[in-house]
Amino acid sequence: MVGLYIATKFGITFPATPDRLTLADGHTQYLGAGIIAAAFVLRNHSRFLGMIISGLIAIFGWWISRLAMSFGFDIVTASGIAAAVIGLVAVLTSRLWKFPSLAIIAAGIVPLVPGLSLYNGLMGVVLYPPNSVNFLPALAILARAILIGVAVAIGASFGNIVGRPIRRQFINLFRRNTQAS
Repeated sequence: MVGLYIATKFGITFPATPDRLTLADGHTQYLGAGIIAAAFVLRNHSRFLGMIISGLIAIFGWWISRLAMSFGFDIVTASGIAAAVIGLVAVLTSRLWKFPSLAIIAAGIVPLVPGLSLYNGLMGVVLYPPNSVNFLPALAILARAILIGVAVAIGASFGNIVGRPIRRQFINLFRRNTQAS
């Protein structure tokens, strides 16, 4: 926010727009979610399998968020639900894939982060003075972006916390079955 404020003082402005992106059809969103997660993992020097896993988990998480919204949940709740499912799936499958669950979670939730809303909210708060008609809508956009981010963080943590005892039960069950044979 400080950087945006300083830029506006030097006359550099970036347009903040509430318009939807032109590449916002359903298939492009799923493809984008997978690419974003895979690029995130690639940037963190993961192996090729990690890119594939993270991309698929991100696509699955994006699908869960859209499914939750189709059932009437708002974007904040839907993002939290999707992050919880990502956390749960990552913990339950990480040993199978021999890939750290936290890496899968971190990459899987990247598409759920409200980057454009956060940017538009910050730009609106920086561009418009508090007495402007546009200031409160910008503040509302910023608040919603923050709520989505918090819901994603809580959901991912919740999925991780719930998944660990379940995974432990599966491991113990597997060990008992192996020893009995």
